[in-house]
Amino acid sequence: MKVLIIGNIGSGKKAMAEQLIGRENIALLPLDELTNSCEQTGNTLEEGLNMLRNVLEDHTDWVVECANSDLAEVALPYCEELRYISQGVTGNPSNDNAGEEIYSSKRYRELFESFAGLKTEYNGDT
Repeated sequence: MKVLIIGNIGSGKKAMAEQLIGRENIALLPLDELTNSCEQTGNTLEEGLNMLRNVLEDHTDWVVECANSDLAEVALPYCEELRYISQGVTGNPSNDNAGEEIYSSKRYRELFESFAGLKTEYNGDT
């Protein structure tokens, strides 16, 4: 299992990831914490991304959840399944987080549409 879950902050990505993992010994990688970790340890983002690539290559099973579309794009070539939460659990449409392109619904949609593998879109009705 190599699953990437994308969507806006607060859309339910972490809950979906935890449900997928259950009690299995599967790596859960919250990519949005990667940038915070890099800042705290003094590593550059590129060093963090290289560590991420190594983890994705070395683990047989993982679930990645991410709101930052630039980070999600790094993980995309490694995943077998893409899940896009286009609306939050309350059914409110994804917002664009103050206009930041990396968190925009348009960018998530581009990633979703470009992925040729197994993919599912979740919204308030799903």
